[in-house]
Amino acid sequence: MAKGFINFSDIVEMNRHLLTDKNDKLILFTCWFLDSQQYYLLDNDQKVNLLNNWKDHPSTIKIFSEKYSEKLQIVLCCQKDKLIIKFESIAGVDNSKSRQIVLDHNKWFDKAGNIINTMNIIDDYQKKIQELREAKTKK
Repeated sequence: MAKGFINFSDIVEMNRHLLTDKNDKLILFTCWFLDSQQYYLLDNDQKVNLLNNWKDHPSTIKIFSEKYSEKLQIVLCCQKDKLIIKFESIAGVDNSKSRQIVLDHNKWFDKAGNIINTMNIIDDYQKKIQELREAKTKK
């Protein structure tokens, strides 16, 4: 996979229960870089270019999906040395659905800020989700 690209289908697949309709049909997302206003329509195979100079121009990618009467927002932010993946309901009612995953960038960005290996991100993400689930069941 080209440097500087994240395959969103992996992230979508991990959150299928949040991002599908009643018939398990994946919803198409519109997303954009807030600083450049570039628009993309995503399906399972498309990729989104994260700006390689993300440290100088932190880009937030927002993806909106319609699910019944609410909207779900997925936000990816590159901030300092972290990449934050945040899932939240923006219906303004139920904030209990809000989740934020913070990953350390050092393992999967090189010194120039290019993504080295997408699977490292996915692995880290899955581990974080697992940790959150385990912590929740221990309560």
